[in-house]
Amino acid sequence: MPTSGPNSGRGDRQPSVDPVRAPLEDTRRKQRAAQFLGMSVRTLDRYVTERKIPCIIYENGKRPMIVFDPADLAAWRDQRKLGRH
Repeated sequence: MPTSGPNSGRGDRQPSVDPVRAPLEDTRRKQRAAQFLGMSVRTLDRYVTERKIPCIIYENGKRPMIVFDPADLAAWRDQRKLGRH
C-alpha cells in the first residue's frame, strides 16, 4: 500500500543513521541519547540515576520524564573523549 511523505516511493527501507552524526535535536529521547553517546540505554539509565550525566527530570506521575539538552550531551561526550570526566 503506498504511503505519502518524504520516503514514499522508496520502499520500506529506513535510512541508517550514524549516531555520532545524527542531528542533536534527536538526542532528547533516551534511546537516541544513548546512541549519540555510544552507550546502551541501560548504561544511560544508570548514569541518570547516579547523576553522572546532565539531564532534566520531570516528575509527572508514575513515570518521570527525562529530557536531555543536546548541547549538554555533546559537551559531556567530548569531555569524556578527552578523558576529563
